[in-house]
Amino acid sequence: MQNLILNAGFEDISAQYCSNTTCILNNTMAIYPWTTNHTFELLDYPLFAYEGKYALSLNTDSPYTISQAVSLQPLQQYQLTFMVTSQEACTGYIGVGNELVFFNCNKEFANWKRVYYTFIASDVKSTINIGSTTNGSSGPIIDNVILAPLLSTNSTSNLDGTSTGTILLAVFVIVIVIFVVCLSGWLIYYIWATSKWEERVNREVEMEDMVDDCATLNEEPIIVQVGGE
Repeated sequence: MQNLILNAGFEDISAQYCSNTTCILNNTMAIYPWTTNHTFELLDYPLFAYEGKYALSLNTDSPYTISQAVSLQPLQQYQLTFMVTSQEACTGYIGVGNELVFFNCNKEFANWKRVYYTFIASDVKSTINIGSTTNGSSGPIIDNVILAPLLSTNSTSNLDGTSTGTILLAVFVIVIVIFVVCLSGWLIYYIWATSKWEERVNREVEMEDMVDDCATLNEEPIIVQVGGE
């Protein structure tokens, strides 16, 4: 499955910035290309992470949001998922652009669950947002963020991965072809019917001329002369 999210597990370069069990940082290069305008907390411990070594807490002294710009195909359906847990009950949101969907966290730490969000892309560029709405220093812990086009029969893509845009274009082309074929057939029939009508009219005119000639011939006097001058 193609993942459009880069540094999906916060593993790529975190080790250069965090070597403690927990690290509160403000240099977003540690989670690049994710961005945030808030300090963020990396958890550097395999037991904290769903996979690998690192996970990300979405609360430091207060909740915050991380974002990543992605390239999408308009009209294609996508699914955004990630793993979430917490040390206590918490809430957060996921979304694309300004469209947000809220989720609830598990109460037991390390009891991971996967959150799902499905959407249809409206532009070639968009921003993925994942944020906490729980006040305080303890909130959602996330890992393994995945964004991928949906290929199931329940999505707007078919089984071989053809996007909705491609399907709509194919349908549009088929409709245009059918329209052109029908229009061409109608024009051919119109031309044929017109020619037949003209032939019929011409035949009727010729017959009328023949009738007129015969009538004129019948009206001429016949002179029979026997002898004499």
